[in-house]
Amino acid sequence: MKIAYMSCSPLGKNAYAKCTAAVVYRLLEKHEVDIYASFGISQAELDWPLGEEKRVVHIIGNPVVAQEHGDWHEGLAEVAHNYDLVIAHCDLWSQWQELQKLRASRWVNWVVGDHSPVPAPHRMMFGSDVFAKGVPMTNWFRDELIKCPQIDNDKVGPAIYHGVDLDVFYPSPDPKIDVPEGCDFFIISVADNKGDRENLCGMIEGYSIFLKETGANAYFYIHTFPQSFTGYNLYNVCAICEEVYGVKLEGRIGFKEQQILPDSFMRDLYTRADCQMMVIHGGSFEIPLIEAGACLCPNIVTDFSAMPELVGHGERGLLVPPAAPIWGNRTSSRQMAVNPKDIAKALATYYYNPSLRHKHAQRMEEWVKENATWDIIGQQWLDFLDNLEGEIRDYGKSYFAIRSGFGVVGEDLILAQRVKGKGLEVGCGLGSLLGYLNKNGCQAEGVDISKYAVKVCRDKGLKAQVANAEELPFDDNSFDYVVSAHTLEHCEDYMKALLESLRVAKVGVIHIVPGHTGRDLTHRRYYTREMMQEVCQSLSGFKAKFWQVDGVPDWVLEVKK
Repeated sequence: MKIAYMSCSPLGKNAYAKCTAAVVYRLLEKHEVDIYASFGISQAELDWPLGEEKRVVHIIGNPVVAQEHGDWHEGLAEVAHNYDLVIAHCDLWSQWQELQKLRASRWVNWVVGDHSPVPAPHRMMFGSDVFAKGVPMTNWFRDELIKCPQIDNDKVGPAIYHGVDLDVFYPSPDPKIDVPEGCDFFIISVADNKGDRENLCGMIEGYSIFLKETGANAYFYIHTFPQSFTGYNLYNVCAICEEVYGVKLEGRIGFKEQQILPDSFMRDLYTRADCQMMVIHGGSFEIPLIEAGACLCPNIVTDFSAMPELVGHGERGLLVPPAAPIWGNRTSSRQMAVNPKDIAKALATYYYNPSLRHKHAQRMEEWVKENATWDIIGQQWLDFLDNLEGEIRDYGKSYFAIRSGFGVVGEDLILAQRVKGKGLEVGCGLGSLLGYLNKNGCQAEGVDISKYAVKVCRDKGLKAQVANAEELPFDDNSFDYVVSAHTLEHCEDYMKALLESLRVAKVGVIHIVPGHTGRDLTHRRYYTREMMQEVCQSLSGFKAKFWQVDGVPDWVLEVKK
């Protein structure tokens, strides 16, 4: 398939960028892929080699230099129809309305979800006519999607995790990370100081309680900047916690000091740490958990959303119970607050039990190697796309995702104006034209090779049955007119299908066929003027003519007996 993959540029350093590079590299094994970089490259295009085999991918930068949220590519909607599939990897809470612009494409979303129940933007996305499948990042959110009454379960794909590069993240033999002298418990948290989801204030408060209750000579490094316009002034938070709990945090808590740090620093950090705290309000996957796990660093997480799944529900990490729901104003759904005292309790559990830390770390490393390497994730994507392509070629639900939003278009009205009496539509699809014919003075029924399409028609109260256009299950002259709109190009022997339609028609047939190239996995041909002339000349004994639809590069073929 030809695929447009929309996410961050693979040339960046953030997690989305690494994910784009790793997944697209593996997709290129079987598919033609272009990357639409919503962030990381602007107003430029380039070819770039990816991975060990230097597979070249074309990257189209965002025509917009700066935007409020870097998850949408402003140029994709205009060209999406040139692709068999669009894969979007972005935060839906901010971008679902933009994704609605992809009306002429079939699209899939690698679903980021960290709320329960399913947030409003996700419900709207899954309800879109042109949305083919959602691939959730965890089984937890897949279960949330499945049990949501507004979501069609057929649109929910398998869970596919984020991956980790084991050539980058592994236990460092000599981690070069400085901690204060005498430190007996080194804690880290790789969480961004942006908004309140990361619960940085709560983790600092829980750490303060832990110090007061245990007297540990611990050190807490938070891998983010302490001051942020969209986050908190964490220096002030530390000062308040010192005041409330009577502990000294100066020299016992530290923050990130530069924007970009190499992967080797992160590997050393995870390896040197005694544990990582990721006690946040909700997590869709939280990549630092598996990076830490690959480096034998155990994790403490909130017992909510996807995080418990990643640490085996307590088998390979500690769980902190949620205390109260937090409603999101842009998602109309919930995450969970945590009691800082419970964070302190979890820290004490690991502090006093190094053997438990070791056991959890060993189990997490094994799980990562068996479930979350990029080779495993890449193969899962290839398998998913194989199944999706099969569904499209078999005219299943995903095939009709690209068509169901259009309804009756101008060229269909040509058929409706000419057809009277008893009619048959060959390739009736989801019944838009069939329903229109019946509402406008025609007694019409339909046939389609797709069982799914026929079921949809019948559910609408239309008369339809499964049949092949080349072998129609009707007697001669059963209908006044036989019509089709974009059906003959799908037939293995289109002349046989054309003659079959003439056999069952009393008056004549009208077929609309494409006169242009485009992206459709099920199309066997497109029709040139010369082909249309040859068809008409071959129909000796019939009155055949063809013409082009105004403003549309399609042909109308009308044959009368």
